[in-house]
Amino acid sequence: MRRRAVHGLILLLAILGPTAAAAQSVHADLLALINRARADHGLAALRANGNLDVAARGHAADMAVNDFLSHVGSDHRTLGDRVAATGYAFAYVSEALAAGPRTAAQAVHLWLTSAAHRDLLLSPDAREVGLAAAPAPITSTHGTYWAAVFGRRFGEK
Repeated sequence: MRRRAVHGLILLLAILGPTAAAAQSVHADLLALINRARADHGLAALRANGNLDVAARGHAADMAVNDFLSHVGSDHRTLGDRVAATGYAFAYVSEALAAGPRTAAQAVHLWLTSAAHRDLLLSPDAREVGLAAAPAPITSTHGTYWAAVFGRRFGEK
């Protein structure tokens, strides 16, 4: 009986995805890696922002569940729509997305080796960031979906 309970727990964990502790660890890894790259280029560190995290998490989950990679959501909302819906009043907003990397280090490496994504990570206009990783269902063509949403609040220099 105990063996069946353990197997049920493993199945439940597989369905629910990573634990909150694992998600926090990935978030911390992403933030540290992005800020290390910014420091290497003489830029200020980004602050984590809960509203931007919500926008990043929602879009990463949408892409994972619906098996697509795009800056426009399955509901046709844009980045600006998603960020505004969190209550974040922005003067600047951008996002970097990825599908497939298995670790935070791989995702950040992918972004830094793409000129367009590197420009986003190293933008002097960004002050805050929201980060997310969403594991895709086993039927997905990609593995984990990654989102980094960069912002600066309206009125902030």
